[in-house]
Amino acid sequence: MTKNFLEMVEILGAQAGEAPPEWFRLLPLGEVRAVNRPSFSVDRAALERLVAAFRERGNDLVIDYEHQTMTGEQAPAAGWIKDLEVRDDGLWAKVEWTAKAREYLQNREYRYFSPVMQMNKETGAPLALYHVGLTNFPAINDLPALVAKMGGGDDPKAAQQDRAKKYGIGVKDGGHVTKPGEWAQVPDAQFADPVNYRYPMPDHDQCQAAWSYWNHPKNQEQYTPEERGSIEKRIRARAKAVGMTITQGTQAGTPAPQEARAMKNRLLGVLALKAEATDDEIFAALQAKLALAGALPEICQVLALKADATVGEVIGAIKGLKDGQDRLQTVETKLASLTAVSVERDSQEAVEAALKAGKAVPAEKEYLLKEARADVAAFKARMEARPVIGPPLSELPKQPGPEKGAALDAGELAVCKQLGLDPNNFKATRDQMAGAQ
Repeated sequence: MTKNFLEMVEILGAQAGEAPPEWFRLLPLGEVRAVNRPSFSVDRAALERLVAAFRERGNDLVIDYEHQTMTGEQAPAAGWIKDLEVRDDGLWAKVEWTAKAREYLQNREYRYFSPVMQMNKETGAPLALYHVGLTNFPAINDLPALVAKMGGGDDPKAAQQDRAKKYGIGVKDGGHVTKPGEWAQVPDAQFADPVNYRYPMPDHDQCQAAWSYWNHPKNQEQYTPEERGSIEKRIRARAKAVGMTITQGTQAGTPAPQEARAMKNRLLGVLALKAEATDDEIFAALQAKLALAGALPEICQVLALKADATVGEVIGAIKGLKDGQDRLQTVETKLASLTAVSVERDSQEAVEAALKAGKAVPAEKEYLLKEARADVAAFKARMEARPVIGPPLSELPKQPGPEKGAALDAGELAVCKQLGLDPNNFKATRDQMAGAQ
């Protein structure tokens, strides 16, 4: 069937009064190539946001001519979008056309459309749909015409039911109602399941992929024995047409289903995954293993190991580092306690010296202790410069330190709180130093 013949069929269909579609696909899923602007990607989540925003607003969206709505002048409507629906292949719009727009479309005076949307400046994803314009110069590449190529206004779901009757394959959950965007130009005859548009086979490589996927038992669960036989027959016929050899029920070079299952079980064991792990989870785990293997020489260098060190040696070296870090933390904690005890002892001695020299009076002892604990050296310097304010108390008995095992006093507890020390560690260190004197 030549291209000219297909164009002739399209023209004759329009001349016969082919009606504009009630539903048409407004945006495909996947990459969308645009004219004179960067391409952008559309995922299901973005389309669902567009539908939610449309329904929250509660107004029909206008379809005008050549985006006249944006000029602020008269902008007669060509139609009104009454509903939006996310389907397997993109965003579909239900439209109520005006009489003039129907005439334009049937006469092929207008053939395409162009949506006006707010886009995310960083990701390029669509955020909101403002309106749609009929145009003969659409901003999106590879856009199907509204009339003829869109099926003359037939409901896609009804068309799927017609295909089910024709090919003897039922409509399946998760199947495609219309052709996925990347396979939009593949004829029905080149799908192993043309009812649900699964397993496209336009060339040798895709036919090979279709046969491989079809041989996964999970992919055949939805089909009856009769449907399975029909699909296998279609793949074999297409394989012959594209020069692909199928032997012993399996494509040459592809593992048989039981071999594939055994290989998958081995992978699950090696990767420590559960039996119900999906192919994507297995692939992700493999990628992580490979990434670690690629980084192993650099890890060995950091750990001062040989480049060919085993995984066990690497793990041992890492554990050694962790143990050393734990020991260092213990030493640092002990040192902090010793330092705090030493500061407390020096502060007590400095205040006692000031009292004995007559440069301080007992009434200000607690205040002076607080000052000395903050900076013993600065306190001593200030006391050195301080004049005598009373008779020297040279015979003042030395204040006894806390007995070994005695509870911490208020000052010592305050020191622990200020420095973030464990009171038990502080007490143990203090008692140890008191026993050594």
